[in-house]
Amino acid sequence: MNSLEEYFRVNPPASIKEAQSEIEELTGIKRSETQVREFLKKKLHLRCRKIGMIPAKADPDVQAAYSTRK
Repeated sequence: MNSLEEYFRVNPPASIKEAQSEIEELTGIKRSETQVREFLKKKLHLRCRKIGMIPAKADPDVQAAYSTRK
């Protein structure tokens, strides 16, 4: 990889701590979590993604019928 931007576009980090350790591993430079967050957000224009959970008792057939009705 030529740059951190290319690396993080191909391998998006799951957390700031993960990004922090990957940056340290790739470059040998240790940065604080705040600095890593600012770098990812302002320089690389990456943003945090929240993930959702599917309820344990979800019925896929009912969900499919609901999403296809208009």
